[in-house]
Amino acid sequence: MSADGQPPLRFVQEVIAWQKQWLLANQQQLAAGQVGEDAVSILVYAEHPLLEPGVKIADSAARRRETLFRHALDRSSSAGVIVCNENLATMRRVRTGWSNISEAFGFVADTLLEDQCFVVAVFGQSRILVHLPGQNIVEWCNSPNNLMVNALSPTITAKSIADSLRAFADENLLYPTCPVARQIWLRGKPFKLSLQPESHIQSYMLVHLKATFSCSVAFVDQEPQAPGGRADLRVAREAAHGSVYRTVTTMIELKVLSASKSQHANAEWAIEGVEQANSYRRYDTDAVFAWLVDARKTKQKLPREVAAAAKKLHVALEISPMLEHRPLARSKRQASPRGRRSSSK
Repeated sequence: MSADGQPPLRFVQEVIAWQKQWLLANQQQLAAGQVGEDAVSILVYAEHPLLEPGVKIADSAARRRETLFRHALDRSSSAGVIVCNENLATMRRVRTGWSNISEAFGFVADTLLEDQCFVVAVFGQSRILVHLPGQNIVEWCNSPNNLMVNALSPTITAKSIADSLRAFADENLLYPTCPVARQIWLRGKPFKLSLQPESHIQSYMLVHLKATFSCSVAFVDQEPQAPGGRADLRVAREAAHGSVYRTVTTMIELKVLSASKSQHANAEWAIEGVEQANSYRRYDTDAVFAWLVDARKTKQKLPREVAAAAKKLHVALEISPMLEHRPLARSKRQASPRGRRSSSK
């Protein structure tokens, strides 16, 4: 399957696939602890890497015009700064490696720009740090979008997909300081949403699922054509041996509940999500999710009609909250005695 989304998003997905290949090719060295913290690559997206790399390096002696090959995957040439086109057909290394990860971060802070797309691949830790255009560089360096890359073939079920997305939401959306939440709240103000919040969240959910599940027996795509229209996300994989169908698909519809809408309007929006999710079923679908991101200031319980619609249509309903701030830690004096619950009358 080809990658989905705008060119920067497709570039990130190609980098994920490239790092999975790298991890598999170097798994013996990784297991032996031979891949240190200096094994870090900064891959920068450029439409024309050979003509306009978009990376300025102050020290002219450090400039390089070294062409890499995507499937070479050798450790000696992977570290450093590599300027790439969308599908990594062109990979031009313009700077050699680092002494540690902090040095790589220093390069990002001093050299790269807010409107650039780049990925920091930390090979020894099997993770990537993703920067999509529009993120403030200083804020990103303090709290980057972190993805663990799974190069193996984990068991994929509707439950494991849901568990993965819950973990994504907790890490990226729960508080205003979380990496993706900072882009959803307009100018950093809680409950004032940026334009097309579903699109922002969907993009990061896509790369998260790609990093977690996409492997030789599965693919994750965005807005695939389904019987009822275009679903937000789909995870497809081979069915277990002996199944009626060769494949299994899980479909996900994403909706954001907004503080600017009334309770009734948000409920209708949620029910629309449930109905859309139901319409995306294929012959091989094992589960469909209506995933609600609750960006309302007052987390009122949704009318029971929402849960009733989900139950009637056999749609799994998930709600991920976005909160105004982290809860304050309670002091020992305020906390209830162990084993007892505090109560008020």
